[in-house]
Amino acid sequence: MPAATATQWLTAAAVSAGLYLPGALLILALDHDLLLPLALARAAAQRARQQLATAARSHQKGLTR
Repeated sequence: MPAATATQWLTAAAVSAGLYLPGALLILALDHDLLLPLALARAAAQRARQQLATAARSHQKGLTR
């Protein structure tokens, strides 16, 4: 039986990576809460909006006095 050619090795490596990567990403997604950073960013944005609204109301009250 002859040794495998470089093309055969590259094909085997590509197929192996193609089968391995989706499973690894699935395990990563299931193992870690990937939505946590998004939730933290949304909460920070909400706090910033609330602070701006409070500051705007305070400024408006100062103008009417």
